[in-house]
Amino acid sequence: MANKECNTTEIEFDSGIDLYNLESEFSKRQIDFIRKTEAKKILFIGMGDGFVSDYFKKFPNIEVTTYDIDPALNPDVVGDVRHLPFKDNEFDIVVAYQVLEHISFEEFSAVLSALHQVSRDKVILSLPIRQTSLELIIKFPFVLHKDKDRLKY
Repeated sequence: MANKECNTTEIEFDSGIDLYNLESEFSKRQIDFIRKTEAKKILFIGMGDGFVSDYFKKFPNIEVTTYDIDPALNPDVVGDVRHLPFKDNEFDIVVAYQVLEHISFEEFSAVLSALHQVSRDKVILSLPIRQTSLELIIKFPFVLHKDKDRLKY
């Protein structure tokens, strides 16, 4: 693959997600975002539940290729995102939702470049946002005896 210049200035971030209806809202946003690209040839990397790629397969004027490492998911092409078997500029857009968190940090840049190479126009990515919660459990190692008004360990 020949090296293409990667433009990273076009980044959109939408934090207005309804956390109570995240799964269906996320799928709707994926579909809307992809539809706006008017792409006719789409590569979906990572099958997930297949909902979004199946939606686009219903349109006869859109060619959809699915790619996943897990053959049990029945992708069109089985393979590892670190070794894409596609030609330069083969797809109008490449979509990788919830995939790149599964590769090592050291390989991340090379994978991004490879995704860019097989795309004519755009690469659409989604990475999970890790939300850390803290649960504090306090166990008191003593008992207060009512009758003696004192602590006993």
